[in-house]
Amino acid sequence: MTELRGASAARLGTLPEPQPLPDPLAAEAKVTVHPDEPTLIVRPLEKASYAATLWRKGHRKMTEDGGRAESVWAHTANHRDISRGVPASDGSLRFKFRQGDPVFRELAAADNLAGIFTVDRRVARIWSVKIHGR
Repeated sequence: MTELRGASAARLGTLPEPQPLPDPLAAEAKVTVHPDEPTLIVRPLEKASYAATLWRKGHRKMTEDGGRAESVWAHTANHRDISRGVPASDGSLRFKFRQGDPVFRELAAADNLAGIFTVDRRVARIWSVKIHGR
């Protein structure tokens, strides 16, 4: 291996320590439509699972930092970043929409809404939720 000297070494500076790669896990989510407002409520389908434990840890981190954590966005097969998830006191994420939003109307009209959430096993961070009809 060649050692860098002089200007080449100065330009590179000190390289940061390599970070471990993410360790993603996808699991099924229960998705319900709020009865009074344009909001989708998402939580793990199975309460007593490894994925649900990671969800709870990620949800707790989101709640404790007062919304400063990286955002969790909902997606569909045809639309990205349809709504940002907000942690609720019941352990769910709430994805709120504007009144009359066409994506929300489409989802609310779908039969058997469901979802898949992705979480990083290494740091218990919820990455995203993909919502679909069954």
